[in-house]
Amino acid sequence: AKLARQKSLTKGLMDELTKKLKIAGEISEGLKKSLALAKAEAKLRERSEKLKLTALETKDKEMQATLQEERNKLKEQINAINENKLEAKKAAEALQKDLEIKAQKKLKNERDQADKKLIELKGKLEASAQKKKALEKALLDEKDEKVRAALTKQLKEEKARQETMNKKIDVSDGKLKALQLELSLRKKAITAVSYTHLRAHETREDLVCRLLLEKKKKN
Repeated sequence: AKLARQKSLTKGLMDELTKKLKIAGEISEGLKKSLALAKAEAKLRERSEKLKLTALETKDKEMQATLQEERNKLKEQINAINENKLEAKKAAEALQKDLEIKAQKKLKNERDQADKKLIELKGKLEASAQKKKALEKALLDEKDEKVRAALTKQLKEEKARQETMNKKIDVSDGKLKALQLELSLRKKAITAVSYTHLRAHETREDLVCRLLLEKKKKN
């Protein structure tokens, strides 16, 4: 009876131990599954973060490419503006030079005409002086009163003519000197423009170029 009771107790303990081992196995399986799920979640989270980083890097690269493209376009625009400014400057210089040459030619022609007119007036004055001398001599030699009166009248007219020619000569001489002075000044003239004038007539493209140059100097 004692042996049977011990066997019964032993069997009960074995059954209870088996149940506990079974429960422990189930708990162990649950823990394994939980650990596997946690690892899967971690991998998923890591993959998600990597995808986000990849997307951000791609977006950043696209933005950098866009910015570089904008910079290239701006450089091309600035180069085109500089080329246009250079061409405009050359055209303006050529035009100014052409106008200056034409102005100098016109002044030279006017000077030559004034010089020619002055020579003609001096020639006429010399002829008038010779005529005056001849009239004065004829007046001294002439004894007839009527003829003397006529010669005196002619002499007065010749003196008045000489005075008129002297005035014309003075005017022509003054004009000739003025033309020579203007021609000399034109040859030495240098056109200068102030910085204030340039800033007052600055366009948007000029402003961009100026700011870029100032930034380049600072760097």
